[in-house]
Amino acid sequence: MKLSIFTQHIWDMARSRGWTKDQAMDHVTGLGISGVEITYTEFQQTPKEDYKAMLERHGLNTVCIHRLVPLASNDEEIFQKALADCRSLIDDASYMGAPNVLIVASDGSDIAGKADKERAKERIIHGLRELVSYGMPLGIHVTLENFSVPHYPFSYIDDLESIYQAVPGLGYTLDAGNFTCVGEDVLEAYQRLKPYMVHFHVKEWAYTDNPAGIHCTDGKLVNGVAYGTGVVPLRELIRQIRADGRYTGAIVLEHNAVFDFSADDIDRSAAFLRDQLRDQLR
Repeated sequence: MKLSIFTQHIWDMARSRGWTKDQAMDHVTGLGISGVEITYTEFQQTPKEDYKAMLERHGLNTVCIHRLVPLASNDEEIFQKALADCRSLIDDASYMGAPNVLIVASDGSDIAGKADKERAKERIIHGLRELVSYGMPLGIHVTLENFSVPHYPFSYIDDLESIYQAVPGLGYTLDAGNFTCVGEDVLEAYQRLKPYMVHFHVKEWAYTDNPAGIHCTDGKLVNGVAYGTGVVPLRELIRQIRADGRYTGAIVLEHNAVFDFSADDIDRSAAFLRDQLRDQLR
């Protein structure tokens, strides 16, 4: 397994500690991190040749690039542009040597609430079939993750399972934290969806009274905290993944603090993962 991190967290760490990007990248490699996941909007701000060279100088490899697109749109022009944008994403992932792309298959504007969920699911399935077919010859896994918005058709276990069954070759990005937001059990999700799993976002939540927190379906609010200090059963989830021995991909550190970002929490979370994974890391 390859310990990895969102590039955005590296840049946040640089800002919070007054470091340059190079200093921050040196620091994360010192934490045992050797891979990165990139947000496509950020990736587009730098010539891809320069971005790749920057990572290579620090021994960092790209494990995934993710992009948000309105893949549920009923507007054919918008839908076709979303597909074209995703094909560009796949092409760039191939250039960067990334084995995975993650499609966040709605931007919120293309799903009109819970009543529109089934229509949106069918539209997304149609788009994902095309994208999986495009990515396969390039050796790129097209993936979909469980999200935290209840009216999205890729937030609950049953919905996700039906999508993976309908789109052969589609990979699953397991997000350890998002099931908390919709009141489902990540351990059950892992057991049901592990045949499709090709990528892994590690996330930890703690409940908060701060109104800036992320809203859950049970009315509670959550915020990202250091791993092992919140409510997500990360130790048991990682134990099950280790015991199964089938997942060997990236372990991506996602510190989704919507307020009070802490670079120290990044350090603590990396130490937690090193301890939990021990001999599994490469």
